Amino acid sequence: MLDYNQPIDRAGPEAPQQRPQTGFNVLELVNLLWRRKIAIAAAALLGATLAVTAGKSVTPRYTATAQLYVDPRELQLVDASSRRAPRTSPAWPWWWRARRA
Repeated sequence: MLDYNQPIDRAGPEAPQQRPQTGFNVLELVNLLWRRKIAIAAAALLGATLAVTAGKSVTPRYTATAQLYVDPRELQLVDASSRRAPRTSPAWPWWWRARRA
C-alpha cells in the first residue's frame, strides 16, 4: 500500500552511468535491418500497392497521338545510276579521311 505520510523522493534510484557509444557499427545496422526484414518488406509492398492504386485511379489530363505518313513513290532505296544501295555511313570516320588527304 501507499503511505501518503512519507516524503516524496524526487531523485529516485540512480541509473548506472553508461558511456556514450562513439562511432558507427555497420554490423549492428545490418543486424537490425535483417531482424526487421518482414516489416521493411511489408512497408515497401504497401507503398508500391498504394502508388499503383493511386496511379491507376487518376484520370489522365493529357493525351498525345502521332501519325507517320510515308510516300513509297518518293522513297529511293537503290541508286538508279549504279544499281547499288546508297552508303548510309562512310567506311571510316570523317576525321580519318581528312587526315589521309
